[in-house]
Amino acid sequence: MKKNIVPLLIAFMLSVPMVGKAQTSDLGVKNMYSTNLVTNLPIIQIDTRGQYISDDPKIPATFKVWDKPGSLNDFSLSPQYVFTVGIEVRGSSSQTFPKQSFGLEFRSNSDNNLDTNVTVFGFPTEEDFVLIANYSDKTLMRNALLYTLSNKIGRYAPRTQFCELYINNDYMGVYLFAEKVKRDNYRVNISKLEPEEVSGPDLTGGYILKIDKNTGGGDGWISPFPPLSNNSGQQLFIQYHYPDYEDINESQENYIRGYVTKFENALAYLPFSDTVSGYRAYMDVESAVDYFILQEIAKNIDSYRLSTFFYKQSDQKGGKLHFGPIWDYDLALKNANYYNGEAYWGWIYEFPYPDDWFQPPFWWPKMLSDPYFQQVLKCKWSAYRQNLLSTQNILHMVDSIQDDLSTAQTRNFVRWPILSEWVWPNPQVMGSYNAEVEVLRNFIDDRLAWLDINMPGKCTTPVASIERSFDIRLNFAENQIVCNFQDHAARRIELIDITGKIISSVESQSAETGISIQGLPPMVYIVRVQDPTGVVSRKIVW
Repeated sequence: MKKNIVPLLIAFMLSVPMVGKAQTSDLGVKNMYSTNLVTNLPIIQIDTRGQYISDDPKIPATFKVWDKPGSLNDFSLSPQYVFTVGIEVRGSSSQTFPKQSFGLEFRSNSDNNLDTNVTVFGFPTEEDFVLIANYSDKTLMRNALLYTLSNKIGRYAPRTQFCELYINNDYMGVYLFAEKVKRDNYRVNISKLEPEEVSGPDLTGGYILKIDKNTGGGDGWISPFPPLSNNSGQQLFIQYHYPDYEDINESQENYIRGYVTKFENALAYLPFSDTVSGYRAYMDVESAVDYFILQEIAKNIDSYRLSTFFYKQSDQKGGKLHFGPIWDYDLALKNANYYNGEAYWGWIYEFPYPDDWFQPPFWWPKMLSDPYFQQVLKCKWSAYRQNLLSTQNILHMVDSIQDDLSTAQTRNFVRWPILSEWVWPNPQVMGSYNAEVEVLRNFIDDRLAWLDINMPGKCTTPVASIERSFDIRLNFAENQIVCNFQDHAARRIELIDITGKIISSVESQSAETGISIQGLPPMVYIVRVQDPTGVVSRKIVW
């Protein structure tokens, strides 16, 4: 009888958590900022009307926002925005923490479940967002930092905004309001796939896939190629994310499963030099290189095997698989006391822990044995380290976030007094917020230095060559931006508006390439050029 009751009790406790379960019996701690909070961060208050927030289904709630950019936010004044949301607890192992993360779905009103798009904190309109607790990350910043780095190198990652949160009248501390991984023109910019699109070019995309735990439900397929470590029968399960398993139809399932399997077959069996049928015909190398660089900087113990997203463009947009967006870095940058997560040295992609059920796919060691992949990797790494991903720039981002959180973190750790307590899976307990940030800074410094020494490959083209040889001009007669180069190297040229939206993208090996701006409104645009030597962006006014 015990064997049956205990799992049921645990399941029940996890499915109906007590929101805001304090680590102290002093109720004054929960309410000490109930009326007098003035902060440089936005404030969010969620009123559940006395209901508990559970892990599915979402319950209706009122979502209020105090956000005056450039000014302090005063909780005693009226909010700037009021919305209706559905809210639920989110996460897997993090659901056991007293400070929990939440999933949000903005709705038209509290009487129905109809989703509605809203604009919050200046983000492009959407309906689904998350509030990330960052409970075990005592710097509160690892997710935001990595997402910022990704966006800096031109790879979309969820937009984020630090805030201070109330659930009803209880102060809950510092949270990270963030986008979810979604398909649209401002996030994962792939073609919309309708249920009736079951043949021809429309069937080819777009799709978003993931490698992850299946705790949130979902469906997919088991790859015919098991992970390299599979002594316990480990398999690679690839899940549908967009369209999700409830919306994708059989024709679409067969197509995307077949395409990924062709990529795996080509990677496993065909020569790297075969650019017609080899793996490069199916997968965008530069996106994989950028993804690899971000994962290895982070030394994230879950990299490649969990929270791993990749997507496929339609044939009209190039048709290949791209890695990203990056997601979930609570256990990165020296915040895990297992799988060598606390060590600045070593490769995460090799993952020498054969007993874990979740293993990385064979893809990464195989691609890293390709001399071309290594060359692109080395060249991009060298270019990034000179500017976007220099140690100085990354540590400056850390300092900037620390400054933004300087007063709010104090309130957070009054609410959750854990700075002198061990929280799973911290490698160390430092006792103060500044000391936790210093551990992060030191790890970043050491990790980047190790990667500089050990990054594989050889870059035979000077890193600065693209900068010297790239020039742009306006051709008003033909409504074009013309890019001129001194060589015929393969490169991607993107036109981006001031919101970060990619307007157009072309692959070129020509010394002169035109980008149409017919019909575009006059404004500042960015022309971004990527080739194996690096990434260069130029502003131009149309």
